[in-house]
Amino acid sequence: MWKALIGFLAKILEFLYNNVAFENWGIAVIEFTVLIKLILFPLTYKQLDYQKKIQQLQPELEKIQKKYKNDKDKLGQKTMELYQKNNVSPLGGCLPMLIQLPIIFALFYVVREIDFGGQGFLWIKNMGLPDAYVTKDMAGNPLTPYFNGYYILPVLAGVSQFLSTKMMMSQNEAAADNKMMTYFFPIFSAYICIKFPAGLSLYWFASNLFQMIQQYFMSPAKKPMNEGAK
Repeated sequence: MWKALIGFLAKILEFLYNNVAFENWGIAVIEFTVLIKLILFPLTYKQLDYQKKIQQLQPELEKIQKKYKNDKDKLGQKTMELYQKNNVSPLGGCLPMLIQLPIIFALFYVVREIDFGGQGFLWIKNMGLPDAYVTKDMAGNPLTPYFNGYYILPVLAGVSQFLSTKMMMSQNEAAADNKMMTYFFPIFSAYICIKFPAGLSLYWFASNLFQMIQQYFMSPAKKPMNEGAK
């Protein structure tokens, strides 16, 4: 199943390269990212819609938490009643992400492992090597050291991850103080992109950019929750 998913996604990327991207791997990766984001849009919509509803329920949730802070059973009961009243599933924010995770991991594997044939893109000399100063290939074999790129994609990946995370958390007050999400993930993203092929870095940046566009246009509506419950 796992190998079949990776093989299927690899064929999509190769089809784009051969038929739509003018045999340019950089363009193919960007097209591939947009296509996958569009395919996953229904799940993304459900996740963002859940975040919107949770934000709108936040004042009521805080009242319940304050009122029943010493009674965990009553707190859980009243919280569930509030969710049910407003047609919100407690798992609404988790299930879409859990469904997407295998696809996301497979995508990273496909982009990381694909043979770019030494082809470059923009300032990058070889898409199969990191956008960085390289001393060895991805198999660990020594190379004559040179700048395959100038660390631009790792920086863009880290900054876009930071901005995307901040946008998401601004729509979810419950996560607003989670500094690990705010700072660790962007730093981790930049570190990964320094170590892995530029093709993966380009996918990561394009994915974050598209995610921010989705978040911007799906920012929480201002209408009260009660309207959606009628």
